[in-house]
This record gives sequence, structure tokens and C-alpha cells, in this order.
Amino acid sequence: MILKLFLGTFIVGVILQFVAMLLGKGFVSQERKKGFYRAVSGQGVSSKLPMTGGIVVILTFALAMWACGRMFDTVGKWWIPVVAFALFGAVGFADDFLKFRGRGMSERWKTIACAVAAIAVAFLLHGEPAGSTPVWRLLIDALFLFSIAVAADFSDGIDGLSAGIGMIAAYAMICVSAVAGRIAGVPAFVSASGAIAAFWVFNLPSAWTSKSTDVKRHARVYLGDSGSLAIGGGLAATALWLHLGWVFVAVAAVWILEGFSSLWQAQVLTKWLYRPGGRVEIYGNEWAPHNEFPLPLLAAPVHHHFEMAGFRRDRIVLWFLIASAVCGIGGVVAAKFSIWMLIGWLIAAVPVIMLWSLASLFRTMYLAIDEHKMLVMKSGIPFRLEGIPYNRLVQTTGLSVTEMTDDELLWLKRPMTRLDAMEVLSRILSAHKREEASVVASKMPEAARKLRLADIVMDKPDASA
Repeated sequence: MILKLFLGTFIVGVILQFVAMLLGKGFVSQERKKGFYRAVSGQGVSSKLPMTGGIVVILTFALAMWACGRMFDTVGKWWIPVVAFALFGAVGFADDFLKFRGRGMSERWKTIACAVAAIAVAFLLHGEPAGSTPVWRLLIDALFLFSIAVAADFSDGIDGLSAGIGMIAAYAMICVSAVAGRIAGVPAFVSASGAIAAFWVFNLPSAWTSKSTDVKRHARVYLGDSGSLAIGGGLAATALWLHLGWVFVAVAAVWILEGFSSLWQAQVLTKWLYRPGGRVEIYGNEWAPHNEFPLPLLAAPVHHHFEMAGFRRDRIVLWFLIASAVCGIGGVVAAKFSIWMLIGWLIAAVPVIMLWSLASLFRTMYLAIDEHKMLVMKSGIPFRLEGIPYNRLVQTTGLSVTEMTDDELLWLKRPMTRLDAMEVLSRILSAHKREEASVVASKMPEAARKLRLADIVMDKPDASA
């Protein structure tokens, strides 16, 4: 019966996704966000996909849960997870609709809307008369729901990533529900996994890299904020509904890593520390922009860091999905409670720590000569162990080593920050290939480019470069 439920949900979801993709092909984002990693990763072309995936995921899940309520007496109040999916999805849809009109929700209003949805779902989950549930309990549950939903939303930056993590989390929670004896959770998470899987086949990751975008794209539809918020908040609410919230912490550890990386770098360090109180005077009388300060990642969330470090998008997604699977195993172990919960959390912590450590390894940049004797920029370290390179190609150039001066060759294989490496590369190219130097410089943040390269006159970069 469970297999039939999954297949039925998956088939219905695929049909609805196909219909929505055709009917909503004009529902695309018109927003153009600023951010220096986007010029490198080629995301300018990615907004042409319809943002209908999340709407269909919610609808498919609702239909499946309605069927579960009729087929399984153990499901009980099947509408509670559905309402949770719908509330968080409504916040995301409002953002998607505003993006369709030209510009999405402001960060402040989106945060407020997500917080309101989290509080409403927390009240719904307890289902008790007003005043009978301690306020601290409601706040903790609301914070849990808010954090997971927003973290899932942050991870929706590469095709197949956020939905893939959600799909694996739902699979893991099927096993968790069975191990913990929460039988109502099995059909609920089967329905969620089927609905998400039906979308995921339309959103498979492609092999994009920071070096080019001329590869075939597999994705045909976007999840949208309506889907990422709904999946994150909905799965978290279902876990709380079954009193398995702390187990879900292990299952959703990769989502939490994504959320933490963005919170730490983009909020705490950049907005709260470096911008208002950490500005110092450099380059004469100029003030340093925030990206001149030491940041832990090349870009946040962490999946964009790996993208800027030169890794293929499909490989990034594969790593994160494998890490999510390990976290899911940790969640199943934690479902036995007692000492097993601690062991499960430790299992889930291993892939998260490995991803963060790998990100730290590829934070530095250096200039090198490739096998074709051309100057390139790489991330990582100039080291190879047993044939495995600990570096990735980030930027290629048309400058041959034979054209470089002895002073320029001294810069090779020196570990630098990304901005330092881009500045040195731009200066070297400006003496030989000014148009290429302009292309490299154009990928730097505007404030940093004005401070670092103001003394260099460059050609206007070719729009096709």
C-alpha cells in the first residue's frame, strides 16, 4: 500500500507539473539581483524558467494527504501538515508573484511573513485552548519551523539542490517514523517524498561551472520560494506533529549548514559587523567595502562558495545529496532515542563538518600555468596527492607563459584571497590583453574594483565574453 501511495503521488505530481509548466510558462521572475558571484556563474539566464514547481508540490501533497486520510485511520488530523505546507507556500508565492512583477519581497517583510507563518503553524500543531501551552514552547517550535523553512529557501540556488535535500529528508523520515513507532508519519512522509520527487525530475542539475554556461540545462521548471519554503517548513511541521522535531535536526543538517553559512557571512559578518562598525580607512582616504574584510566563504550560502571555487553544479548537488543521505541515516539512528539520539547527531555532524572543511580548503586562490602553458586562476592549493588535485580551475586566460615577464612569473602559486588574485590577474592581463583584463575586472564587486584598479585604464569588455 505504501508503494502504491508513493507511485500514485509521483504519477499525479508529474502530470500536474507538466500541465503547470505549459500553462505557467510566462510566470517567470523579472527580478535581477545584484551580487558579484552571479556574473561569474551565469545566473542571468536562469530566470527564464517558470516558477510553478512549488505550487504543484503543495497541491500534490494535499491531494495525497487527503487520500491518506481516507485510506489510513492512523493518519488522524492529516490536514495539519497540509496547512503547514500551504502557509509557508503562501509566503513564498507572494515573493514569487512580486518577482514576476519585477521585484520580490524585501528581506525585512519576507522575514516577518515567515515568522508569522511559523507562529501560526506552531499554534496549530499544539491544537490546545489558548493559554494552555507555555509561551516558551510555542516560541521554540516557531523558531524551529522558521529556521528550517528559511534554511531550505537559502539552499534553493542550484537546480535540484533544495528539492533533492527535501526528497532525501522525506525518505529518511519515513524510516524514522517507523523506527519511532509514529505510524501516522509514514503515509505523510511518503506523500511528501512522492510530491517532491515528481518535481525533482523536472529540475535535474546541470554541469554549469563558473567558467562557462554553454552546456545543456536539464531543468525545465523552478521550485520557487513557494516550494522551498513549503518543503522546509512543511517537513519540519510534520516532524513536530509527530513529536520528532529533534530527530529532524539531524535529518535536515545540510539545510541547517546552508542557513548557518548565509546567516554568519551575509548577516552577522557583512551587515552587522563589517558594514556599520567595521569600516576602516584604506587606499588613502577611501573606505573599504565589506568584501575587503576576511570572510569565511567566497559567497554565501555555501553551495555558491563551491560554485565560485570552480566546481560543476551537478557535482555540488551530488555531494550535498550524499551528505543529506548520511544525515538521514543519522536521523534513523537518533530515532531510537536515549544514547542513540546522540550517536545519530554525531553521524549527521560528520558530513556537515566535511563540507565546511572542504569549503575552507578552496577559499584561497592562486595563479598558475595550465597544461597548455596558459595563465589561469585556481582555487585551493597547488597540490596533488595520489593523482587527486586539491584545486579547481576558476578562470582561464589567453595569455601564454612565454609572454609573461619575470616579475609577473613571481606571482605564480602564491595563495591569495579571491579579490587579491583577481586584482593581480587583471594587472598582469592589462599589460598584454586589456580586453581580457576588463572581463576579469568586471567580475569583481564594483566598490572593490574602483578601489583596487582605479589606476588602470581598460577596454570595455566584450558583451559576449
